[in-house]
Amino acid sequence: TSIFTINAGAKIMMPLYAVMQIDGSLNVNGTPEKPVEILAFSSSSRWGNLRFNNSTSTINYASIKDGNRLNGRTPSTNGMIIVNDSSLEINNSMLWDSEPIGQTIQINNSTVSINNSSIGDTEKYIVNGPTNFTTGIKINSGVLNLDNVSFENLYEGVTAVTANSPIFSAQNITADNFVNVDVPSEPADLFNFSTSTPD
Repeated sequence: TSIFTINAGAKIMMPLYAVMQIDGSLNVNGTPEKPVEILAFSSSSRWGNLRFNNSTSTINYASIKDGNRLNGRTPSTNGMIIVNDSSLEINNSMLWDSEPIGQTIQINNSTVSINNSSIGDTEKYIVNGPTNFTTGIKINSGVLNLDNVSFENLYEGVTAVTANSPIFSAQNITADNFVNVDVPSEPADLFNFSTSTPD
């Protein structure tokens, strides 16, 4: 199995429509002082996505932005990060500005754990009225574990396709983790929290 390592402080500039497909393992080894950045090559453009297939991968201290633009995007390729039949752990990272309409992360028959990270858009996408059609995470099937994850400027935080019986857990997440998000989750009872109150 091939292993691809991205060292601390690396900046990867992705061209228009570019896809990075990981069929082995990806280790992103950013640090608080030297995060890894995966960005569009041009500030006026966007790239495609990261696609994990039968992969075991870890992303630490990364800023991943401006993806999910493809020349012919289909439901199965809609997402800045797509996880198929894989195990992925994301820690201390920012996943921002995935191109609407769609989701930042799509999960299919995989186990994904996200810890101390944020998912969202710099500005809320408006189309045909005050509705944002961007979803943070869509889990079609598999396992999703969240711990202290925030969502910002989205229509939906997390969408779970209940017909496929995905497994979901959340820790250290309150209503305050959702900033300018219309629907924290679908179904609505995915999160069990109340708004925090000052001491």
